[in-house]
Amino acid sequence: MIIAESSEPKIGQSSFGGTGVATLAEQPFVPSVGDQRFFLRAAIVMAVLIVAGFSFQLAMGRSTFASLVRVHAYAVLFIGWVWICRLQNIFIATGRVRSHRKLGWVAAVWMVAMVVSGFVVTVAMARNGTVPSSSSRCTS
Repeated sequence: MIIAESSEPKIGQSSFGGTGVATLAEQPFVPSVGDQRFFLRAAIVMAVLIVAGFSFQLAMGRSTFASLVRVHAYAVLFIGWVWICRLQNIFIATGRVRSHRKLGWVAAVWMVAMVVSGFVVTVAMARNGTVPSSSSRCTS
């Protein structure tokens, strides 16, 4: 009976030959399937809830498309962030780590734009005494 030996290094053996201590660089982190499914489902549920919430506010007349351009710019950035989150989870769930890492750099820049835009909208609305979805003055 012939037993084929595995080409993978054994414990205490380096993948480059010889023996030594295994390093983290040699053993990349691979999340468990359960983690991938959880985060992918959470990203999808988050996107659905955000769309449902804004749609409900619009249907109830509490929101309007007549807001200032800066409010719409922030909304576009925020929805883009939701899509980035979904894509990041899809990339990991499908094993496309390289795409996940590249999009991570885009996400870092996107986050800065989103935070700055949110600050600009908040300050402008506070100065006007309004909220982003209404043009009426605050009464309190």
